[in-house]
Amino acid sequence: MLGNLLLFPVALFLIGLLYYTASPAPSGDYGVGYSLMLVIFGGGFVLFSALLTWNLSLNNGFDWIQTPGTQRNLLVFVGWVAFMIATFLSASLRTAGPETGVPPFLYWLSQSYAAYWLPLLMLVPVVLLLNLEREAGVAPDFIKIPIKTGFLLSILMGLGVFFASLRANT
Repeated sequence: MLGNLLLFPVALFLIGLLYYTASPAPSGDYGVGYSLMLVIFGGGFVLFSALLTWNLSLNNGFDWIQTPGTQRNLLVFVGWVAFMIATFLSASLRTAGPETGVPPFLYWLSQSYAAYWLPLLMLVPVVLLLNLEREAGVAPDFIKIPIKTGFLLSILMGLGVFFASLRANT
């Protein structure tokens, strides 16, 4: 029940974040308000998605991952952090030009609306995990495949940023 209630603020803050990152940041006094709204929407999205992930983990929503308890929780945490980085990165790069120094595949992903389809790829299966009756330790493929795909894409985007920053610092 709490998981379904947490989905509402996650969706609202995500929509707000996507709305504000759809256009370039203004300058001057408008830029201050823009930045404040990004902090509010981004912080709310992080907070409520963390609570949603934690609630899902407590209710054995990720028991289909075939690793023991602590390792499973660590894997879920790493996946959540990678998802947050990938979402914010693709949202912020959407209005940036190719001269920003990011790897070409990251720029291509951000221009292909990854900030829109990556959260859908992760949150729609979460809705199903919260509401479908299933056996313990078993999840249908139409839940597992999108979550694993979103996890892998998020990890690739995070690694791309990491290696691009290493390359820029040398």
